[in-house]
Amino acid sequence: MPSLIRGPADVLLCVLCQNRTEDIELCDTYNGTSPCLGGVDGTKCAVGHEGPRCQWCSDPDRYYDAASATCKECGNLERYALKQLAVLLAIIVFFALLRLASLRMPRLLARISGRLAQFATSVQHLGLQAK
Repeated sequence: MPSLIRGPADVLLCVLCQNRTEDIELCDTYNGTSPCLGGVDGTKCAVGHEGPRCQWCSDPDRYYDAASATCKECGNLERYALKQLAVLLAIIVFFALLRLASLRMPRLLARISGRLAQFATSVQHLGLQAK
């Protein structure tokens, strides 16, 4: 059965007793606060936290963030999915336009080179040649 104890210099420790051995680990802290409130029965966690090191969130719509030692909201899944879908569609449209441009490019180049040849012929007929 895990238990939370206060160690030297008021450091919160989580003691996991398994097979007559002790595995001592530090509880997560952020700015001097921790979800571990201490105690010997392993149930002294801050509101919304549970588990041996108070790293499980009581609310299933939240996740534990070790960097801030708090439970955070997962966010709006529908909004996230719509954003990802919009990005995917933008990428598809970009590549479709790129493909269309690459298919039309040879005809466009042929048309431009034909007009340039006509222009060069017209300039030669006028007698404006480069020296």
